[in-house]
Amino acid sequence: MKSRKEIEAIYNEHVDNLYSYAFALGFKKHVVMDAIHDVFYKLCTEEKPLDDVISIRSYLTRSLKNRLIDIYKSQKIKIDITSPNAELILTQSETIEDELITSEDEEIIKQKVNEMLQSLSPRQQEIIILRYVENLSYEEISLKMGLSYSSCRKLMHKAMETLRLKYPLIILYLLLL
Repeated sequence: MKSRKEIEAIYNEHVDNLYSYAFALGFKKHVVMDAIHDVFYKLCTEEKPLDDVISIRSYLTRSLKNRLIDIYKSQKIKIDITSPNAELILTQSETIEDELITSEDEEIIKQKVNEMLQSLSPRQQEIIILRYVENLSYEEISLKMGLSYSSCRKLMHKAMETLRLKYPLIILYLLLL
């Protein structure tokens, strides 16, 4: 956990950039300052606010953007339409909703892929993972699995054929993504 002095130093270092960023999005001064203070209040009250953060600036900017979107949604505040970046905040809520939907879709796809992999033999699972997850070439896979190049290709063909027979529509769907 960061000490109060460390958080104060972070605040002093980044407050101007955060303020400029939020103000450029078209928010009023008092809303911007409230949102910045909310972000830093959260940092002060969390157990491990910045321990695993690689880029503090990116973390603070994202936190501020999310806080501004929350304020916008809850209060339906006015945005200065004359600001050149005003439409950014209007599309941010749609972007976040799209990201949530996309992450839900990705989770469903991961579940289906895992289900499909479970239908294969362990060797077939291994070759599919090495080829499509780890992006290894057939030469690298054959060395890693201790197979000849032609045996590696045959095993992959058999695995893919099994998947095509068991899941014809899902394979087509995944290929279209």
